[in-house]
Amino acid sequence: MATFVLVPGAWHGAWCWERVVPLLEARGHGAVPLTLSGVGELAHLATPDLGIEEHIRDVVMALETNDLSDAVLVGHSYAGIVIGAAAHRVPERIAHLVYLDALVPADNASAADVAAPGWLEAGQALAEKSGEGWLVPPPDLEAPFGITNQTDAEWVNAHLTPHPLKTWSDRVRLTDHRAESIPKMYIRCPLRGRRGLDTLSHHADAARVSPAWRYRELQTDHDPMITHPRELADLLLEVA
Repeated sequence: MATFVLVPGAWHGAWCWERVVPLLEARGHGAVPLTLSGVGELAHLATPDLGIEEHIRDVVMALETNDLSDAVLVGHSYAGIVIGAAAHRVPERIAHLVYLDALVPADNASAADVAAPGWLEAGQALAEKSGEGWLVPPPDLEAPFGITNQTDAEWVNAHLTPHPLKTWSDRVRLTDHRAESIPKMYIRCPLRGRRGLDTLSHHADAARVSPAWRYRELQTDHDPMITHPRELADLLLEVA
C-alpha cells in the first residue's frame, strides 16, 4: 500500500484535503496532508525572508519523519514546484509524483519563471497593495477557484491565508538525476480556462504529448479536492 503526501497550493493548507484523505484511507492507503510553512495554521511562521527552500524542507521532513520509502507525492498548483524539487533531494523515498493542475519545475527556475508571463508582477502588485509588500493576499472572490457551491465557497474563503511572495521568485535546483526516473502523472482541470486562467496550460499540454507522463483530466475547476474529491481519489489510486 502507498502513502500519499498531499501538498497544497498557494493560500491553501492541509484543510483542503480533508475530503480526499478518508477516501484514500478507506482503500487501505496512508495519507499525510501537509500545510506549508507560513500558510494556513502555520501563517504565524511567515516572514519576508521565507522562501521556497522552507517549503521544500517541509516536504522532505514529512517524508523523513514518517520514514516513507514508497510515497506518492501530490502537488497542487504552486506546489508542483515544491514536490518536483523535493524529489531531487530524496528520490529514494518517492514512488510517484502527481502534479494536480500544477506548475512543473525546471532547473534554476522559479515558480514565476515557469508560470505564464506576468504572474509574479500580479502577485507583487497585490502584495504592495494589501500585503505589506511581501504577502500575496488570497483571491477575494465570491466563487474562489471556480467553487460555486455557496457553503463550500464560504468555507474556502474562511480558510485561505496570504502566501509569502518570495516563494514564487526563489529559484530551485534540480541536480539529482535519479529523480528523473520517478514516474509522473499530470492531472489537468480544464474548466479553470473558462475564467481566462492559462498559467498552467503549457505544462498540461507538454505532459499530454510526452511518453514520460501519465496524463489525465478531471472536468473540474482548479480545486477538485474540494469539489470532486471522489473523482480525484480514483485518479490518485491509479498510481498506488
